[in-house]
Amino acid sequence: MHREGSGLITLRGITNQSRARFRVTFGANIALPTGGTAGPIQLAIAINGEPVSATQMIVTPAAAEEFFNVSRTLFLNVPSGCCTQVSVENTSTVAVDVQNASLIVERVA
Repeated sequence: MHREGSGLITLRGITNQSRARFRVTFGANIALPTGGTAGPIQLAIAINGEPVSATQMIVTPAAAEEFFNVSRTLFLNVPSGCCTQVSVENTSTVAVDVQNASLIVERVA
């Protein structure tokens, strides 16, 4: 389930099965905003608001507005009858510009 304009996607387990398995894929171009100081920036896929460390996407631009492409895929099991929220979070200590973002969720089993 997704509400347009929201950064959250809610996944629900299937009632008559022990779990539902999803592939969550995120990709985007990221950069420091105008006036930002050169240094590492990072995003991560989050489950129920908690960033998953294995999905950290880190780049180190040498200057503001220098875009890099990042992407990650995560397989996620949602137990029967339960719901899980998926999002992407800025885990940097600075602001990050994001362009052409794509978050794709596919049920795989």
